[in-house]
Amino acid sequence: MVDLAEDERQIVRQGRLFRELLESPGWKEYEKLIASHIASRQRELDAPILVKDEKFQMMDAGTKLAIGESVKGAIIALRLALAIPAATVEQAKEIARAGGADDDDGAAP
Repeated sequence: MVDLAEDERQIVRQGRLFRELLESPGWKEYEKLIASHIASRQRELDAPILVKDEKFQMMDAGTKLAIGESVKGAIIALRLALAIPAATVEQAKEIARAGGADDDDGAAP
């Protein structure tokens, strides 16, 4: 059996903790909360721009573009926040299998 490097053992430990997190009622609520934030940002992107809005009229093209890009960035970040725990669990499983370790503690059997 191969001993895992410290960073691999850490990922395996994180995977165990995140697996427990993903199964918890708190995570389900967190998913709902983040999904509502994503939906809100998506509505901002989908809403028509009110050209008659004085504030909008006074903005230069770069500022107008930056607003949309900022909203897109927020959506991407929120989706990433939801994906990291599950991705870590999968990475931990792969490391444990490749190293012949128990995915609960990262130690060789």
